Amino acid sequence: MHVNYVYILECRDGTLYTGWTTDIDRRLEEHNTGLGCKYTRSRYPVKLRHLEEFATKEEALSREIAIKKLSRSQKLELIKDSGSEEGVGIMKKGFIIREALPNDAAKLLDYTQQVGSETHNLTFGAEGIPFTVEEEERFLESIQKNKKAKIYLALSPEAEIVGNATIQAFSRERTQHRANIAISVKKKYWGQGIATALMQQMIDFTRSIGVELITLEVLSENQRAISLYEKFGFEKFGCLEHFYKLDGEYYAADYMRLEL
Repeated sequence: MHVNYVYILECRDGTLYTGWTTDIDRRLEEHNTGLGCKYTRSRYPVKLRHLEEFATKEEALSREIAIKKLSRSQKLELIKDSGSEEGVGIMKKGFIIREALPNDAAKLLDYTQQVGSETHNLTFGAEGIPFTVEEEERFLESIQKNKKAKIYLALSPEAEIVGNATIQAFSRERTQHRANIAISVKKKYWGQGIATALMQQMIDFTRSIGVELITLEVLSENQRAISLYEKFGFEKFGCLEHFYKLDGEYYAADYMRLEL
């Protein structure tokens, strides 16, 4: 299953270009090396300013045509509305947010080992997620088929996974209005707006599937993350004192919620 992307680029001369692709990483590299379309060959390097994803090629092409019909001011307004200033800022630097694909499995497992070794804020350590590459591929395939779940990746201009976000809505009728989320970012990239962009992406997705309530767990001492969540309107509604145990020490976690 391919994800279809519609994107807006800002070219070196300040003009905007809209395109469609199923491989955003490869296409950005082509646009930035003079191998892209005729329009960008004389205007690179380019910066990714806006990105949307669609399940089918038909939907993506229809959206591409609609965006191309917009005036420059309307496109700039669309870029402005696509996320917070920080989120748009990371795209200006060449970072992108996209859905995780099965062929990301090996890189994603390596990512979990690195972020797990950098902080004790997560429920796993340097061991990462105990899946084989094949198991992770099957898991990512199952997520792709699940209309109520997403795994998003934040990628650097060099296609390095620098952030990850997971969202899972409940499937049962009585709880399908709820979803749980989780975010992690490599320590080297903290404070660059990546978690903000991932959070905005998840909130947009949950709204699109009719979710009314988002919940998450965060270590009570992780004030950096709590401040981010509060910025989006999350509120604390509980605390578990012995959330997990590491090296004989217990750590508490806050439960937070956001009503959409």
